Amino acid sequence: MRKAGVRPNQQKTTLNTEGGVHHDIKQMYNINSKTRLDEMGEMDAIQFALHGAEHRGYHICLQKDSNNVLTNLFFAHPTSIQMLHAWPYVILIDSTYKTNRYGWPWVEIIGVTPVKKNFNIACAIIKQETYEWLLRCIKGLLGDTVLNVIVTDKEGGLLASIPVVFPLPHTVHLLCLWHVNNCVKQKFEILLGGIAKREVAQAVWKKYFDKAAWSWTQEGFLQKINEFERVWTEKNIKMVDYVRGEWLLHQTMWAKCYTNHVFHLGNTSSNRVESSHSSFKTFLVSGRGAIDTCFAKNHNYMEHQFLEVVNELHKSLNRNLSRAIEPPCTFLRRVVSSKAIKLMLDGAAELKDSCACHFQMTHGLKCACQIVQAKEEGRQFYAQELHVFWRTLDYKNPPRQQQVSDEIELQREHFRRLTVEVEERGPEAVRQARDAPFYGLHPAEDNVREPEVNENPRGRPRTSTSRIRSYYERSRSRSTGPGSSGGRGRSSGGRSRSSGGESDEHDTDYSSQSPPGQYSYPYINELFPEFVRPLLVCDFNPSPDGHCGFRALSHCIYGDDSHYLLMRSTIVQEIQQHFWKYENLYNGGPLAHIDRINWLEAGSAPPGRWMDSEDLFVFATIYNIAVMVFTYQVFDVNNANRPLPNRYDDAYTVLPIDAEPGTLPPTMFLSLHYVNKHYIRLYFNQDQFPIPPLHPLWHGLANPNVAEWGAILEIGQNLFVSLGGRQRARQRDPRRARGRGRGRSNA
Repeated sequence: MRKAGVRPNQQKTTLNTEGGVHHDIKQMYNINSKTRLDEMGEMDAIQFALHGAEHRGYHICLQKDSNNVLTNLFFAHPTSIQMLHAWPYVILIDSTYKTNRYGWPWVEIIGVTPVKKNFNIACAIIKQETYEWLLRCIKGLLGDTVLNVIVTDKEGGLLASIPVVFPLPHTVHLLCLWHVNNCVKQKFEILLGGIAKREVAQAVWKKYFDKAAWSWTQEGFLQKINEFERVWTEKNIKMVDYVRGEWLLHQTMWAKCYTNHVFHLGNTSSNRVESSHSSFKTFLVSGRGAIDTCFAKNHNYMEHQFLEVVNELHKSLNRNLSRAIEPPCTFLRRVVSSKAIKLMLDGAAELKDSCACHFQMTHGLKCACQIVQAKEEGRQFYAQELHVFWRTLDYKNPPRQQQVSDEIELQREHFRRLTVEVEERGPEAVRQARDAPFYGLHPAEDNVREPEVNENPRGRPRTSTSRIRSYYERSRSRSTGPGSSGGRGRSSGGRSRSSGGESDEHDTDYSSQSPPGQYSYPYINELFPEFVRPLLVCDFNPSPDGHCGFRALSHCIYGDDSHYLLMRSTIVQEIQQHFWKYENLYNGGPLAHIDRINWLEAGSAPPGRWMDSEDLFVFATIYNIAVMVFTYQVFDVNNANRPLPNRYDDAYTVLPIDAEPGTLPPTMFLSLHYVNKHYIRLYFNQDQFPIPPLHPLWHGLANPNVAEWGAILEIGQNLFVSLGGRQRARQRDPRRARGRGRGRSNA
């Protein structure tokens, strides 16, 4: 039952009912765990998963780091590959989370069948969103077969990688229109002033953007966009700039007047892959499984999915549609998909005044006006008049698809030349070159190690497989007020934090930090005034490699500091996507600082690439976190590396500068210690602790939606002052204070 994907509670019910022996749920979990360990033997999770995949005939691609630890894994079922070659026209790509114990994204690549059922082409578990590698794996499955359309949401990595791996004109990249519309509606609401202006924002979106998006002609699209720009340039220029900079650059990828000329089979949104995420997670017992568990559950899900597709194909071949008895579809019955006949007849029934004749281009079917005319003339349609997609009802024997033979033939010729060259160099060269193709074909034989487990995953409950909601959905749920799900910290339905700085950090697992009461950084007891010392539990001291600030942020979000490069790229992406938010934050403008932050090379970062205090505003805004920075920069004249005790310089607090209307104030506090140009993460042991004053830049940058959030710090700030802290930060431009507390981090 375990191998069939039966959940432990269902196993218990079956055994208790039919087996005559009573088992409780704990016994079932123990039995399943012991059975799994017995099957694994001496193999770890990754080796067990690879052996299982190879035994079942999966196509496998993987990447590993210099320590032989897995970083990316891509696998495709042999039946999926057959279906892909039968229906290689449209694929949808999206990632979901909370599926594995490593905290890595789970990427699904979905295809479409002529019976309107999805099939899972491949899955991947990736440490970072390395989309170019993923796309090249997909291209390897296709071989020399042409892919028509890829549908995704507006993911920056995919936008950059798809034109490289699948260039025009062979493959067209479309953006999910549902996501586009919801992003625009939400942004309009923000720029117009929040929840109070929601109806106005909806009306503006409906009148201009939605009508432009669904316009059938380019003239109609441009007319609505020009009208919007003319009316709103004077009223709210930021709305116009947002539409221009965020969406008009990609208008050919989502506007109907352009996508109606693309063979996309009706897939202009990513709803199919979102549905697949939900279906897959019903097979997962927990969102904290190892790679072998995820693979086994996904295999069961795919087998179930293939069975559904085969059943629908069989029904389509044997279904006798009563609506198709008369011309023009009589000769199409049991030859093409019944879904195709239904789509055509429904389109003809809904025809009113005129036909745009897009159906033939987007679906490869007869449009409504052609069907009406054929009915009047008593003429029949033949299967050859419809696209081959709708005639391919046997995926094991598909008709030959359009090929892109030049590139594949060049690759084959290159491989043949390499083989000849290796043989000419003698036996030693053969021995050296044999391992790469062998391990490529048999990855289970390679000694790949399992990744580290993320012991501090975000999200509750910890075993939940509920997908992480989009930015749009989170903001909508927050707008319902208290009791709704919170941001990236705790649920907003928890205790109120308005009475001071109540921290989530006392729930953190300190296994990767210094033990309680002990500190990894020298002099830390001397760095704090006496009233602060009893509140400290421990610290986390990142590596002094030029990334310490970003390592501390990564430790807060991901539970370890290894994702510091991802944290850099996340901040860069946020600045690029919401440039207008941060144009007054950085001295000299954000562009120069994007280059500073976007340092993704291995090894230490030079001083020009260190974290600035302004980057904390972006971090706080992304994750809805309050950041407290305690700074001590007065040094002993006799020891340049030893700060003087009990001296405050410029301790400050950073809050988000923007948020969706109705968002609750931060429920999570990150405490940092900045000393000698180095960031350390601190942990406090009480719910209420002294909070430094707000950073002087915050009041000038804060959006009206967050302007009142400073009030949540009042009690903590009063405590800070009463215990000996400064009442307010110095009213000077901290961006001039390089090398001081708000300057650039050293390591």
